[in-house]
Amino acid sequence: METRLRLVLVLGDPPRPQAQWPVWLDLAYPDERIGVEHDGAAHLRPDAVLRDIGRHTAPLDQGWHVFRYTRDDVRHRPDLVVAQVGRALARARCT
Repeated sequence: METRLRLVLVLGDPPRPQAQWPVWLDLAYPDERIGVEHDGAAHLRPDAVLRDIGRHTAPLDQGWHVFRYTRDDVRHRPDLVVAQVGRALARARCT
């Protein structure tokens, strides 16, 4: 699903993201400090939820804006993914 999410962005309007950015982000636009994560079924286990909270907070603490998407977003709402990430990139580039 991470590959599909990457393809949604690559085939959409935003530029190509970098994959597996310093381990804690599935996809990243480092210059704009924007991360994109796919949260699959494994992220719903109680131990994973607890681990992901800290994992999600770390980049926020460093000034990153992180988008989190599910399989349904990637499969059924790819235009939404592209639009949201594209708007964030545009905002980041204006500052």
